[in-house]
Amino acid sequence: MELAQASDFSPGPARRRGGVLLFLTLVFALPLAAQNPQLNAARLNQAQTYERVGQYDRAAELYQSLFDSDPRNGIYYQGLKRSLLSLRRYDALLAAINRRLTIINDLNTRIDLGVVLYNQNQQEAARKYWDDLLASFPSTGTYAAVAAAMKETRALDEALQVYQNGRKRFGQESLFAVELAELHLARLDYEAAATEYLRHLQADVRQLPFVQRRLIELVRESSEAAAQVEKAISARLRESANAIELRRLLAAVLLENRHYAAALAEYQALEQRATAQAQAGTEIFNFAEQARLAGAWEHAAQAFEMILTDNRKSPFTNPAALGLAECHEQLGQYRQALDALQSLITKLGENSRNPWVTRALWQQAEIYFTHLKDMPAAISTYRKIYESAADPNAKERLEAIFRLGDCHVALGDLEQAKKWYETARRFGANRPLVEDKIKFSLSRLEFYRGNFRAAKNTLEGVAASPTRSNEQESMVNDALELLLLIDANLADSLTALRSYARAEFLAVKGKLGAAIDTLHALVATNPNALIVPQAMYNIARWQIDAGQYPQAAAMLQALLAQHGESIVADRALFRLAELHANQLNDYAQAQKLYEKLLESYPQSLYLEEARRRVRSLSDKLKPM
Repeated sequence: MELAQASDFSPGPARRRGGVLLFLTLVFALPLAAQNPQLNAARLNQAQTYERVGQYDRAAELYQSLFDSDPRNGIYYQGLKRSLLSLRRYDALLAAINRRLTIINDLNTRIDLGVVLYNQNQQEAARKYWDDLLASFPSTGTYAAVAAAMKETRALDEALQVYQNGRKRFGQESLFAVELAELHLARLDYEAAATEYLRHLQADVRQLPFVQRRLIELVRESSEAAAQVEKAISARLRESANAIELRRLLAAVLLENRHYAAALAEYQALEQRATAQAQAGTEIFNFAEQARLAGAWEHAAQAFEMILTDNRKSPFTNPAALGLAECHEQLGQYRQALDALQSLITKLGENSRNPWVTRALWQQAEIYFTHLKDMPAAISTYRKIYESAADPNAKERLEAIFRLGDCHVALGDLEQAKKWYETARRFGANRPLVEDKIKFSLSRLEFYRGNFRAAKNTLEGVAASPTRSNEQESMVNDALELLLLIDANLADSLTALRSYARAEFLAVKGKLGAAIDTLHALVATNPNALIVPQAMYNIARWQIDAGQYPQAAAMLQALLAQHGESIVADRALFRLAELHANQLNDYAQAQKLYEKLLESYPQSLYLEEARRRVRSLSDKLKPM
């Protein structure tokens, strides 16, 4: 007994080892358990990283260990499923599915059994298994999940059938509309896709922005897609002629397809349904603005005219008048533009300080100055803005002052121009941007006079200005460009620089023929002068202004051939592309030239604009 008692209570070697192990387990168990969530989070993050970079074997290894520790965890299971599917390890995935189903009766995991069967080339068994699930668990969620699994295995026809069967079973015409639309898109059936989006809209009119965005995206894919979308909306509209949302969609699609006349007809139909007087002209104005932004000037002008003649009490009459004038201006119909602006000024009162009057006067003055070269009329109109400004420091007043100086430069009166530029100091005191603009304007006068060192000194002050805004950066760039021209050519050839400055002054005065002749003489007598590429560029620019398009194209091509590495080469290529697009109407050649600019001059300042023009020309070159 005593021995037994002694042996019961005396720790022999084995018992001591067991006690130590039990003690260590108790000591370390709690800290390790506490660390598990952090360890699992780190392992999950590492697994997701491996998965993102395509190392599915390493990802699967980590996901498997996480899943084994907690088969209920949906994140672990889904990660393991994705990795094993990528590795095509279907037996391992089947084992994981079966283990999870012994612990949690999850419908989505059951559906995954069908995915495994389908990927193991047991398509019939997979279809039967999924059909049994649909029969056993008849709900919209089951139909959605089964169809999604079918899409995952690229069984698109089967998925389409499941969505359609679900719609019939539950008697909901718009059920699964978005999902069906995406499936039809995968099959390139744009009309069917558009029809499903329209069903989605019919179920909830609040979805109009989403549906319109998706349909416009389809229209942009191809001319075939555009035609099918238009057909789907028209068919739906015949069934429900009073559906405003459908008509608005059709109008947007027609605009995107550049079917402006048909689009305007739809906007007119929408306008007829407008009830409140405050909304009069809203739909027509929306069309006009979109057509204007698209450069469809004739159609925009037609819509603006409708507002001014048919909706005279519309709140959009003032912007419509300005829009109509802009359309006429863009179409080269300058007198009609002036008349439209004058009608607005007369209606509001020429002596009023109404901002619409100021904008109309400014637009008139710009037409006189830029297009008609009628300096007396431009001066008279700019002076009206200068004298009638409600605020002495108003932006419009300062701009008018600078323009008055520009007008006198165009008249050849440099002294009067100088007075106007210096007048700006009274109204732009302590405004660095205004001061820089004054300095740059005065330096141009010295340049025209041939006082290059005086111009250089003034320009250096502008170029040294700290950057404050995009507008100021533009002024600094102008100053740097002229400063570089003077610096590079003052030492190289003073005679050539003087000829160049004289030609610039002639062009500003509207004497383009004399300016072109002066630069032709410069190039002929000083063929090796550094200023020759710039001179050739200006010849082409003025030839374009004079309507001599073939000559301008030839000059720009010669410049690129002879001086392709010069500082103006990328600008010349951009201008040549513009010439083909805007004057010669050779869109295909223009697109090639823009693409050449992107390829040959990757550091050009014109890159972004060239990319935008390429996209725009691609639309123009699309078959109608």
